Amino acid sequence: MIPVILSTAYADMFGSRSQRNSYTIGEIGVVTFALPEGNRDLRFRVMGFLPTYPAAGDRFLIAPSDDLLMFLNATASPESYYTNNTAWLTLPDRQMDATARSQIEALPGLIGISEAWVVYNQLLREPLPNAIIGVLFAGFWISLLLGLLDFAFYLVMTASRRATTFAVLRAMGLNGARLWGLLTAEQLTLIVPAIGVGVLLGALLAALLIPFLSLYGDEGLLIPVGQIGGLLLVFIVSFTALLTGATIALTRSKIGQVLRLGDE
Repeated sequence: MIPVILSTAYADMFGSRSQRNSYTIGEIGVVTFALPEGNRDLRFRVMGFLPTYPAAGDRFLIAPSDDLLMFLNATASPESYYTNNTAWLTLPDRQMDATARSQIEALPGLIGISEAWVVYNQLLREPLPNAIIGVLFAGFWISLLLGLLDFAFYLVMTASRRATTFAVLRAMGLNGARLWGLLTAEQLTLIVPAIGVGVLLGALLAALLIPFLSLYGDEGLLIPVGQIGGLLLVFIVSFTALLTGATIALTRSKIGQVLRLGDE
């Protein structure tokens, strides 16, 4: 049994389950570690509580490193054992300031400090990830352009095949604005469900893949609302431009020529 300090969130969530109460000072608890060699239960005694700590999550447990190493290495072998402890800290800024770095470096037993922002910048300069990102970026926009061209071709073919119908509607008094609204209503019934299903399937696929990724702390699925909104804006602008062009072409065509009523 080792003494520990619990976060208030941990104490509230994993307290006495039978009584549904939080842990109290002096109470004995158990936590299960999922280790490569199997699950092991650690008995601890609560010595205090800490509301906040710059850790990867809100639910944490602080214990003496020597006691933890003895517990973890109880079933260790000369080929496989636990030595150094790794602490993940969440800082308010991307880069650590000089004061915080000097205070951390002054801690006894410290081996090294690795900043995620520094590693991220190093990865940005790697040629292979940049090449993969470039290919994916170019492929996405090329596929988007081809999709818009395909929609434009479909719209032109549809308008040409239904030129007689639109000519009759114009002869009955349908102006350009109403013709644009008619085309918009027809195409929205096909495009909106397709975009909605695509976004939903993308979110479901991400939700299925997230559990198989090694994420630290409370990281979960983050939906890029801004990027999705920008993509939808591109669709809306392109959709409006194509429909406007089709409407202008239909309104400028001569009704007599379309209906084959003879020379004007």
